[in-house]
Amino acid sequence: MLADEVIKNTPSLTNQVTAFPTPYPDECLGGLLLRYHRMYGGLCVRDTLRDNFKLNTGALSGIPTAAIYFAELLRTIWPNGIETIISDHTIWPVYRPFLDDNKAQSVLRRVRDGGGDSLQFALGDSRCGIPIHRRIRTCRECIREDRSEYGEFYLHVQHQIPGVAVCWRHGFPLAEWVQKDFARIPSLIESHNSERLSARRSYHEHQFAELAANLWEAKLSATEQRLVRLAYIDRLNALGFFTDGSYVRHSRVIDMMNDRIGQSVCTRLAASDTNIRRWIHGIIHRNKTHHHPIKHLLLIGTIFGSVNNYIEALAQTELPFPHAKQSASRQDIGELIRNRITQPYKSISALAADVGVSTTTCITYAARYGVVVKRRPKRISSKIIESVKKMARTGADVSAICQKSSVSQATAYRIMRTDLAVEQARRLARAARLQAFHRSRWIRIFAAHPTARPSELKEKAYANFAWLYRHDKTWLKQHTHNRLN
Repeated sequence: MLADEVIKNTPSLTNQVTAFPTPYPDECLGGLLLRYHRMYGGLCVRDTLRDNFKLNTGALSGIPTAAIYFAELLRTIWPNGIETIISDHTIWPVYRPFLDDNKAQSVLRRVRDGGGDSLQFALGDSRCGIPIHRRIRTCRECIREDRSEYGEFYLHVQHQIPGVAVCWRHGFPLAEWVQKDFARIPSLIESHNSERLSARRSYHEHQFAELAANLWEAKLSATEQRLVRLAYIDRLNALGFFTDGSYVRHSRVIDMMNDRIGQSVCTRLAASDTNIRRWIHGIIHRNKTHHHPIKHLLLIGTIFGSVNNYIEALAQTELPFPHAKQSASRQDIGELIRNRITQPYKSISALAADVGVSTTTCITYAARYGVVVKRRPKRISSKIIESVKKMARTGADVSAICQKSSVSQATAYRIMRTDLAVEQARRLARAARLQAFHRSRWIRIFAAHPTARPSELKEKAYANFAWLYRHDKTWLKQHTHNRLN
């Protein structure tokens, strides 16, 4: 394995290990590396990390990757290796509670050995909509207290948590700095927008920062996401936030979130009520395996009020049948479904996700035990289906089909793709329409610029040229050669 080869080839660098600074309890790994760079006397942080520890600059502002060499080199400081480093000195404890064990182990492999997809993609940072902080962040008052107590300042992990805008201790806004300014931060912060950095933010911003800091300090382990979801469902049910049709009352949850978390915080992190509604529905009803921890924090702060209350609720929640797919017999699953299917807040798809089987299996067992399952009403008549197929054969856009037939895009695609003849006719009609459009555009460009060469015309209508080059190359060559001749 790659990790074994790195450990085997790790040289003895006693002098560098001795010179490495002693970490403070909640010091960020990026701050540790910057302190070492200052002591080491290097000119470039990138070169210091690469030459001495084989790390990239991503370790300064987040969770490192390919850190096995660094962990083995500093085994005297962290005897337990890489897991202790990222648990005590990075924001990893904020992500870990909302990942199942398999996902957490996948992330740890990337942290230890590198390779595979990017770490941001594995953690969900690249598609979550939550702002990612590339710079280091500090609190003015924390710097003063650290210099008074320790003789120097250091970067706190809690300040680097995504979505946090103020210090969890003092409520002051966090200042952002590039890594090269690390040594000059104490002098720069005195003159950099001092009025803004001294003005306390709103109560809600401070409360959210405390919530994030408490989650980091709790150091929760990876948790099966079915358990997290059931804890949310039980709490929402106790608050009366479920309809008779077993769906969450999103508007009431959003109103409570704006009241407890603060509308300004919600707007800054989630952008709009529509986005909040979307990911709440994803967590509760769709059983999506991973959401960004900030979204979980917003929901925890709303329905539980604190991290401690969430931990207590999680401890009291039990899975209906752990590892149902691997260890449960068909009879056990059937009995379990029969006992739980009558709960008012459970939909058949949600119950299937909890048990670990498909929705069809749940419906089958429900029918076997004589339990009536409320099915979603089907409002699509044969007339509407034929109308969708007729427009699809002409190559109409899906948006136009949906508008005229009053169906969703998912329904339109399902109708078209379940009929192979309709799907083939639609593709041919769309291809013919696109061909006519791009040909007419290319001919019109030719007529408008009679003296231009084909290379110049290509720049004026590159999209049309690209489509014709890929799908109608013979026609394009013929007309291009006519111009050349």
